[in-house]
Amino acid sequence: PPRWKSSEPGACSAVCGFGVAQRTVTCVKNHAGLDTVVEDGLCTEEEKPPSLVQCLVNICPLGWHALKDTSALEYPRDPDDPHDAAWKKTHLYVWSPVIGECSVTCGTGTAEVRYVCMDFDSRAETLEEHCDQVPKPATRPEVCNTKPCPPS
Repeated sequence: PPRWKSSEPGACSAVCGFGVAQRTVTCVKNHAGLDTVVEDGLCTEEEKPPSLVQCLVNICPLGWHALKDTSALEYPRDPDDPHDAAWKKTHLYVWSPVIGECSVTCGTGTAEVRYVCMDFDSRAETLEEHCDQVPKPATRPEVCNTKPCPPS
């Protein structure tokens, strides 16, 4: 019998935190061991999975907590989705990058970027075990201070 088949979700809409991702949902029928796309009308509409699915970015980019426009950080609510309220009530902790001092005052240098566990809502640093659902990202160098040195 025909059935719905979902693709893997695409990129998450969130910069950091909860977002949505698009996936393709097609009606397929198995024919000789291969799924063949058939007309949507052959599948049961009530059983069709949503094409928008919830996603989570919990390793955030530099500067995410200073964004003025937080719309990219908000999970778009769907009033018809009973899971939505529970999803939004989930307490969220994310790995947030912290950049150290630049190795030079002029010319190109490097700074160490380390990650701290942060409460998404309060933007306060918290215990690392709150973030342990995702491994802590490794400390990494970042290029800094690209302004040239004055002529000597």
